[in-house]
Amino acid sequence: MAEPAAQSSVVSVQIFSGRPDPAWTLPEDSKAELEEQLGALWESTSSASPPDGGLGFRGIAVSNVATPFGQASAVILGVDAVYLTLINGDTKVLDDPESSSIRVLLPDIEVNVDPGLVSEIEAALDN
Repeated sequence: MAEPAAQSSVVSVQIFSGRPDPAWTLPEDSKAELEEQLGALWESTSSASPPDGGLGFRGIAVSNVATPFGQASAVILGVDAVYLTLINGDTKVLDDPESSSIRVLLPDIEVNVDPGLVSEIEAALDN
C-alpha cells in the first residue's frame, strides 16, 4: 500500500498588523531541515504563549510539521522559543535560545520576503 502524501507546509512571517503577512509554501527539503531542528530542541518548563498582535516581527508560523511530540497543525517559531499546537489539541513550548529554528529557514525567508523585512527579522534574532 502506498504511503499517504505529505501535507504541504505554509510559512507566514508574523510582522504586519492590518494587512496580510508574507506567506509561501515551504519546500520539502526545508521542511525536513526544520523538522530535524525541532527534534534537537528541549521541551521548556515555561508555559509561555507566543507573542500576539502589534506591529513588528513576532515570529514565523508554519503549518503541518512533524515534531518529536507528534504532528503539529501549527508551529510558531519565536525568537527564543517554539510554540507547538499538535493535531490532538495539546500544546508544547520548546526552548530555542539561539533561534536555530528560524535560522534554518533564513534561506527561504530571503527568497520569499522583501529585503527590508529580512533585515528586521535578522535584527530581532541578533538582539
